[in-house]
Amino acid sequence: MFGLLLSAVIAFFHVKNWLVLAVKDEQLTIASVAQTTTEQWIASSKESMKTFAKKTSSFAGNIENNELLDALISQYTDSNQFDFVSISLEENGYYRINNWQPPSGYDPRVRPWYSATKINQHMTINGPYIGIDDPDVYYLTVSAPLFNHSEFIGVVSGDIKLTRLDSLFAKYVDPSSLSHIKNNFVIDSDSKIIAHQDKSKIGTFLASSTYLKDMTSIRLSEISLKGEVFVAENVMYAVVPIPSLNLKIVMEFSKEELNSRLLSETVQLLVHFLVVFILVVVALFVANKNVIKPLFNFLELDNETALPNKKSFKQIVCSKFLETETSGLLLIINLDYFNALTSSYSSIVVKQLLNQVKSRVENQIGVLGIFPSKVT
Repeated sequence: MFGLLLSAVIAFFHVKNWLVLAVKDEQLTIASVAQTTTEQWIASSKESMKTFAKKTSSFAGNIENNELLDALISQYTDSNQFDFVSISLEENGYYRINNWQPPSGYDPRVRPWYSATKINQHMTINGPYIGIDDPDVYYLTVSAPLFNHSEFIGVVSGDIKLTRLDSLFAKYVDPSSLSHIKNNFVIDSDSKIIAHQDKSKIGTFLASSTYLKDMTSIRLSEISLKGEVFVAENVMYAVVPIPSLNLKIVMEFSKEELNSRLLSETVQLLVHFLVVFILVVVALFVANKNVIKPLFNFLELDNETALPNKKSFKQIVCSKFLETETSGLLLIINLDYFNALTSSYSSIVVKQLLNQVKSRVENQIGVLGIFPSKVT
């Protein structure tokens, strides 16, 4: 019984460890879908901005206040691929952007996204950076240079809110998994939250949470492309990197799934061990009746009369009379010419004779005898 209980406890911890690893793998799989989707989304955005740059460059000398370009900008933003699309010119600082009125004196040529694109002379992703009008909104800027016969003439850019990732994840993640996802958000290399549904979380540091002592900025920076799962008190965090942006996606999962599955597996484990215990008890009962008991009888009883043999007889007398100082009568019966009988008659006849003698003695002694009849 103790062995079964010990085995059950050991098996429980093995099941628990296996289950935690299995849930972690499932969560990393979901997070990897978000990771792949984000990278594809970024690649698509870069390709769109590259195409927009080529079309804009084709209007060189006629870019400013061009209605065709205005319609093209509207087309990009209406498709929800970008939140803002702009055209900036190097010569005079001309700046055209949809759905936003830049402040007086705004010069795009001094902005980091413009400078980086001008220096690199190729497609550039900048950010994340805080929006001018809303400090709780972070943006990425996809920029591409404009050329006129190899001469740099300006930059086109598309701004994307990081909060777009929420709807992006929901579109590609299995709906059955969404019920276990409490939040998904984005952190930078310092573990600062830069995109979150709860604006009060933006600007806070994930690694500074007291319930995530094993999550440090150093560990976050060392996370592999596959990602890692951190277990807190009530939630689990799957963290995967976005290599092209030097950012990380964090998916916050409820531990209810883990706890419910652990409970289910534990109940199944206990049921299995209960079944095993019952089978062992039945097996022992059957073995005792059909194997063990006959074996003990063979070792302790006389083959002919089923009375205790000499060794067993001595043990019984000592335990029942001598050690307990119980009074009684020891009756020793000797059969005359027993050896002659065994040599003259068959074993069947000798066995019948011995059992008749045993029966007569038992009838004379009655219930006072300590060896009840086993064979008749």
